[in-house]
Amino acid sequence: MRWILLLVIVALPAVANLPTVVHAQNIYVPEHNLTYYLNENDFFVEEKIIFKNIGGSYLFDGEVYFTRGDARDIKLNGKTYTPKDEHPTKVALALSVWGKEEVKVELSYRRSDMLYERDSTRLFEGLSLGKYPWLVHKTNIKFISPRNNYFGSFAPRVDKIIDRDNEILFYSTSIFENISAIQDGFPVRIEYANFKEQALECIATAKTLIAEAAYSIADANEAVKNAQSYEANLTAAVASYNQSTQLLHNAKAFLQLGEANYNSREYSESLKSANIAEEHARSALREATKAKNLANFEMQAALQRRIARIESNLTQQSQKNLTRVPEAEEEGVSYTVALIALAFLFIALIAFKARQAEIKSSVQEFKSIDELKRRRFLGFERKVDSVKKSTEIAGEIRVLNKEKEKLGLSIENLRKKMVANEITEKSFESEKKELEKRISEIDSKVDALRRELRELKKGKK
Repeated sequence: MRWILLLVIVALPAVANLPTVVHAQNIYVPEHNLTYYLNENDFFVEEKIIFKNIGGSYLFDGEVYFTRGDARDIKLNGKTYTPKDEHPTKVALALSVWGKEEVKVELSYRRSDMLYERDSTRLFEGLSLGKYPWLVHKTNIKFISPRNNYFGSFAPRVDKIIDRDNEILFYSTSIFENISAIQDGFPVRIEYANFKEQALECIATAKTLIAEAAYSIADANEAVKNAQSYEANLTAAVASYNQSTQLLHNAKAFLQLGEANYNSREYSESLKSANIAEEHARSALREATKAKNLANFEMQAALQRRIARIESNLTQQSQKNLTRVPEAEEEGVSYTVALIALAFLFIALIAFKARQAEIKSSVQEFKSIDELKRRRFLGFERKVDSVKKSTEIAGEIRVLNKEKEKLGLSIENLRKKMVANEITEKSFESEKKELEKRISEIDSKVDALRRELRELKKGKK
């Protein structure tokens, strides 16, 4: 009896603040069970409530009310209930309970007012129990996900129960365990969606981006090495290159984590990891492209500086050679024509030898410059065309891979339809064969494009 008295003492202050329902002070609910069947656009609720009279031998005879948002298709104790035209919906129940007697009430309805949508994820948020003028001793609340949907983040935290077609969250508490949750109506926040399909698509996208980033990083590395031979300033290019390699490493790590979570049926966590992998791969691709562009720019700048320096040297040398002949002629004005000619030849020979010595000492530099000029003026445009064509081919590969992924999902959907007896096994095999044929054709196209891409990267085209 002590615990009953305790419940009465706790209940009375709460009731004192609700003068419109003071008649409920003689009853309490030892157990209130709710089951939420979540759907894509609404949810269905089944409630089972036990009422008891704590007024000793007295009879409780009056109405109690349940407020249920935008509830519709309401059934009260197995009978259709039509509420008054009001919002929120109120369900009135005439209740007669003798002392120590137990009355069971069943209530079911459909509603959607606590359901929100964000992108492709649905969010259930609100009071799953509700507030009442009577005291609830214990509650059990169950949330069942739609078929092929899975829970994402949810609060309060609780262990998930994984069924064959659904996931279940089960909350159980009492006034002695969590009085604030009981009195406040037990607020919950639950995300759910088809995270399995979303995770699979995101993993495929991340893999494609990682492959593209790896190709771009290899190109950037080649560009940096080429620029190093021309003593270009590569500080910024190397920084971007190092950043791209680290981002690619991170992308691969998160992709691996996403695949592990997917295999463990933690689909929402798999989607999160795959999304991060995709973001890192995109960033790696951007940094690799930046590194390559910086290296090419600095190499071109170094080329232009070297060409300008050599052209300046050549100009100076040419001017020296032009001034030597008049000086010789002036010195030999008093000699005979033969001596003048001999002097001229001698001076010309000296100039020639000097020029030859300069050319010999600079032969390696001239070779380098010639190579640079050839690359700059004859090959640079071809390189730009090659990069442009490589980008176009990579884009075609992405489009084909996405089409292949969709065809793979189509096969999986056909398999599900066959399991659900929506199509025959013969139809399944026929359609599957056609889809696999298209996948094979795509694979052949992708292989051909990748060969062409490798040839472009080697400079064969």
